[in-house]
Amino acid sequence: MREGSYDSDRFHPLLGWVPAPNYANGGLHTNSLGLRGLREYPFERRPGLRRIVLIGDYYTWGEGTWSGEIRDEETFAARLEQQLACSEVINLGVHGWGTDQQYLYLRELGLRFQPDLVVLGFFEPDVERNGVGFFAYAKPRFVLMAGELVLENTPVPDGESLLATPFELPRSYLFSLVRMG
Repeated sequence: MREGSYDSDRFHPLLGWVPAPNYANGGLHTNSLGLRGLREYPFERRPGLRRIVLIGDYYTWGEGTWSGEIRDEETFAARLEQQLACSEVINLGVHGWGTDQQYLYLRELGLRFQPDLVVLGFFEPDVERNGVGFFAYAKPRFVLMAGELVLENTPVPDGESLLATPFELPRSYLFSLVRMG
């Protein structure tokens, strides 16, 4: 993957992009799985602890304030964990993701933590991202076919493949719109 505006991103063939593991930049860190913060969470549950998994986009990740990126301990996941006794709050937020990617990540990684509760940090534009195969980077998407959701654009093409693909402009935008409709 070519580095874009987020040097913390790495290509992922199912999800499009994920945070790089063991990343550090100021107050922003990721653990060995690429989850926000330095803390490591084993998949096996410790007795007596509730587990909450957060999924979402850049607000859940800890971005979007006026000053930009916030420190690990300032994310709402970290603050929620501080407020809830006997609980672990695992932050699976990733900037720029639609709910399609959030669902796939929950299924691929989040459920392995055996959560008691999954919280979706919903942001309305995430739904719009579900309809596209590219947002910041190439991404998967679900389409409705014969009443069933079908996953498309997987494996997700990497940046080098996309750059090598010739791009053709339609002869007529009007013709393209009529053909799509």
